Amino acid sequence: MGYQKKAKPPLINKAPDNTGLYLEIYAQAAQEINCDLNVVRLPKRRVLQDMKQGWIDFYPGMKFTDGRSIYVHFIPNGLTTGRVGISRTSMPLISDKKNLSGYAVLIALGGINYVKEVHGIKVHQVLNLDIEKAAKMLILERGDFFATDPFVVDSFLKNTQDTTFKKHPNCCGGIKPMHIGFSKKSKYIKEKNNPNYNQDLPLSINNYPTFIEKDSTAYKFGEAVRRLAQGYQYK
Repeated sequence: MGYQKKAKPPLINKAPDNTGLYLEIYAQAAQEINCDLNVVRLPKRRVLQDMKQGWIDFYPGMKFTDGRSIYVHFIPNGLTTGRVGISRTSMPLISDKKNLSGYAVLIALGGINYVKEVHGIKVHQVLNLDIEKAAKMLILERGDFFATDPFVVDSFLKNTQDTTFKKHPNCCGGIKPMHIGFSKKSKYIKEKNNPNYNQDLPLSINNYPTFIEKDSTAYKFGEAVRRLAQGYQYK
């Protein structure tokens, strides 16, 4: 498993501490299919490069893009994801990304620019940006808004004594299933052409040229992960 060095509690702590929800679920899932989990912490761009070569097998929670789909197969992991916003309390409640026009948005370097289609937004791409670092930047007014997974925001707000922050639960498209990004070059995956793929429709997780064969380690791993994740659904 490859992951960037920054923390994303409660999913994973800052390198070299790999503890968190990802390790708890994925290590047990690997054990259930008679494998051992090895965690590699590198800058995100390096992780993605190594996945393209098959040197890293999977990324634990990856959002779909056309570019990533060239070298990654997306496997549902039973968890949920999405973007919930956090800002200083002075910001009006954001119910649509378009309302971020005129503000400075913090995005991790190498992460998806989810506001690129919205005009009038200043984007600050920050190396190893996690919610703790984003919160400090918000306090210092070096940015106005940061969005990440719902349980990451909830965990931070629950554990901070600072009343500076406001949560924006409906800012960025709602809650969606989370997926493992599994390298197509990994020795643990076997793919087969999907007869239901429609090349006239946009590429998506539900309209994908291949599927994973059931006798492959990647398929069995995904099944084990989903079973274990059932008790951790975001509420």
